[in-house]
Amino acid sequence: MNADNDKDSFECLEHRTCLPVGGYSVWAALPPFPHTTSQTDFNPLPEGPHVLDSTRADADMDWMLVTAQLDTSALFHDKASGADASLSGLLIMLTVSDLLSGWYHKLTNPPPLRRRIVFAAFGGEPWGYMGSRRFVHDLSSEAPSTAPLRLASLTSVIELGQLGFAEVASEESEAEVYMHVDRQQSGEVNKKLIQSLQEAANGTAAKAELASASNPGVPPASFMSFLTDQMRNTSSHAPLYPGAVLTEFDSQYINPYHWSRYDQASVTLSPRKMAAVAQSVARMLYKEMTGALPPDVSSSGSPSGAVESAVMLKNSTEAFVEELIGCLLRHSPGMQCDMVTDLMTAGSRTAQHYVGIMSSIPSQLQSANDKSDVERFVWNFLGNRTGLLATDPNHKGGGVEAPVACTKQSQCASMGGYCVGITRDSKGWCVRASMNYTL
Repeated sequence: MNADNDKDSFECLEHRTCLPVGGYSVWAALPPFPHTTSQTDFNPLPEGPHVLDSTRADADMDWMLVTAQLDTSALFHDKASGADASLSGLLIMLTVSDLLSGWYHKLTNPPPLRRRIVFAAFGGEPWGYMGSRRFVHDLSSEAPSTAPLRLASLTSVIELGQLGFAEVASEESEAEVYMHVDRQQSGEVNKKLIQSLQEAANGTAAKAELASASNPGVPPASFMSFLTDQMRNTSSHAPLYPGAVLTEFDSQYINPYHWSRYDQASVTLSPRKMAAVAQSVARMLYKEMTGALPPDVSSSGSPSGAVESAVMLKNSTEAFVEELIGCLLRHSPGMQCDMVTDLMTAGSRTAQHYVGIMSSIPSQLQSANDKSDVERFVWNFLGNRTGLLATDPNHKGGGVEAPVACTKQSQCASMGGYCVGITRDSKGWCVRASMNYTL
């Protein structure tokens, strides 16, 4: 395309002599919202303790947002890795969703739910925070892509930023996390959130502390989209939701390879410290959801048993982070790793982390056809972790109801679900989930 005669991007877009940068974001809620359509022959949403009673004002329930960036940038776009700059936060968010959903779904009698947790991976953030800005816009306008989430019910935002840690001191040292907050908000607005994060880090290899008071506020981050929306709506007395951007740095970036081709996993990531941060954030979120400690830090049992459980959790979480790194940031196994191939068939072996261009606005926003491998993986992963498996009582194997198999989304839509895990060689399965792609 040739835009030499156009004076700016607005003109070349109007003349169709250039294409816009663009991609997709993904969000998912834990637990999913109740399904309110007519009951089918299947059991898409078991009537159990993990789902709220649909007679409650469920759409008005408080929710807490956990965010990360989905892609990155570099001078050479095809070489953009962003291991620390963007992907470290995304990998930690996926690990947190795995820990949190595992704890919550395994409970046979969970305490009353205090608030939902919503995970969001924003696309196009290096380009004017396009993903988070659109998400806030859709929330404000109550667009279908973010329904049934309501901005008025948002209580706080946690953003997982640069958290690779490999350039920080000794590998054996603690993962020191700095919490950046908006200095223009009152201290009371952020106080509870900060205390909750600090308490959750106790007993892990992570340490959380407030960033320096000399900092002007939050560093460049998706959370700025929410702060901008708050300032725009101050006159209408919009609620001030607290938030914190978690990073490995205090007053200045410590990664010398930020947004360069050298920001590679082997150089800028520490799986051990990333796992410690994931455990801390997951513990904090579990307590926000239920008001109780998660199973791994339960006071029941002997002290030696608690220590053993903590060690097992630490090792398994670190191994999980390592596997994600291998899938999304290495050529081998790359997108041929088991974690990816169990959920989808990737178009290429190596994940691409540059947002790319958008040739047109799709008529079917929720279709997987025009999504990147990473976008599709995050969608399938979050749906599979946060959702509830739909089962068919008429087909049992070993006395257990069989999952509802599917090959397309329409087969799960009637039960308020989604089809995840579709690959070239095998069918997927229906899950009852609350999730969507957004522009």
